[in-house]
Formats: sequence, structure tokens, C-alpha cells
Amino acid sequence: MSTRHISEDSIDRYAIGALEGETLAEVEEHLLVCAECQARLLETDEFVEVFRAAAVQPGLRPAKRRFFWQFGKVAWATAAACMILAGVFVASTRTGGDLPLSVVELASLRGPEAAARIPAGKPALLKFDVLLQAPPGEYEIEVVDSGGYQVITAGAELRDGRLTAKIGKLAGGSYWVRVYSRRPVRDLIAEYGLVAG
Repeated sequence: MSTRHISEDSIDRYAIGALEGETLAEVEEHLLVCAECQARLLETDEFVEVFRAAAVQPGLRPAKRRFFWQFGKVAWATAAACMILAGVFVASTRTGGDLPLSVVELASLRGPEAAARIPAGKPALLKFDVLLQAPPGEYEIEVVDSGGYQVITAGAELRDGRLTAKIGKLAGGSYWVRVYSRRPVRDLIAEYGLVAG
């Protein structure tokens, strides 16, 4: 429906509330982005309103109600703009679970040039180059900022033979990612540089 305009029949049926199911969803989705179909719907709504008024009150002259129709046009355009803005807002504030993961491979090399890079504000899947000496559930990941303050902790899991961890969004900046073994005692086994930007 989004590549073609809505048919006259569908516009008419939508205006009187007679569309259902998948067709209704397609028409509403198309109306969010198509100004031409929004204008056609507005004209149909005006016709339906005049027709209903004439059916209920045959003596009512539409010319006296022109102010209300103009107000209706502005209200419809405002409502459509609000729906579009709400859609943009919701899309921009999605939770991390809805965003695609950035996958980054971490190698335990030292120096600023060795730090892996991820996009700021997006979740990531970290893959580590550690040799596993315990089951994956026995490892813990900690992300700390450049001041040494803990930002994220996460459990680790095994994927394709490698230790991995999913982390949430990080603000722009430099971080250290630390891998700890939980047994027999909590022990730091690897540390990696990470830059979000």
C-alpha cells in the first residue's frame, strides 16, 4: 500500500469506519506518509460530514458551517503531523533490544591504537580472544569508563567457540572492558580498550 495511492473505495470505506484487518492497517500506514492521500481523505471526511448533517437536519445549509470545516482541515493536518512526529520520536527512542548489535572483536593488545571501536549509543556484541578454562557461565564482563567507574556488568556466553557478551548503549568516550573468572575466586583474566564514538 505504501508505494501506491489508496483506492477511492478504500478511502470512502476508511472515512466511514468500514475498513478492517490488514487493509485498515495498510491504509493507516500509507496515510502517515502520503500528503496526497491525506488530502483526499480530508475531502471525503468533509463530504461524509455534510452528508450526515443533511440526513439528520435537512434544513442545515453547509455554507454556514464553512468555519467548522476549515477548523476541521487544520485539526486533521495537525493530527497527521503529530502522528508523524510521534512515530519519529518513538523510532529515535527505541530500547536497546530493538536496535541491531554492533559486533566487535576484542584482542588483548595494549596502547591507544589497539582499542576496538563501536558506535556510541548502540548496543554491541563483544567477542573476546581469551582461552576458556571454565564453562562460559563462570565468566563476568565489566565495562568501566576512563575514570575507573563501573558502567556495565554482564554475563558471558559461548558463541561459535568464543566467549561473547552483549552490552547496552555506551555514551561516546574511552572505556576498559575487563573479563573476570568467577571461580575459584573472582580473578581478572583479560582487559581490553574500547572506544565508543
